Amino acid sequence: MAGATPTGSPGGGHPLAGRLMALVDVYDALICTRVYKEAFSHAEAAKIIIDERGAQFDPVVVDAFVELTEQFQAIAHTYWTASCPLPEPQPGGRKAANAAGSGAFSRLRW
Repeated sequence: MAGATPTGSPGGGHPLAGRLMALVDVYDALICTRVYKEAFSHAEAAKIIIDERGAQFDPVVVDAFVELTEQFQAIAHTYWTASCPLPEPQPGGRKAANAAGSGAFSRLRW
């Protein structure tokens, strides 16, 4: 998925929704406890995702994740369930701007 197709379309030709869900699914899997592993902290999960920028994940989607990282963490804590106990939030709190207002996703092509 690195970069673009030979014709230059971003995301290797994969739809934006798929590129977003790929990152979100991995983030969720990392931060949740599973029978075979403990939950990673948000910082650990973010490092794994950032390290896979351009390899497993679309660089533009990873850049948006980095810009909105506190919001990802806040959403995860808002919607956690007993089957997905999460580590405590990292210091720093939530950003005042919401995702729509921050412009992070305005660079993504649908």
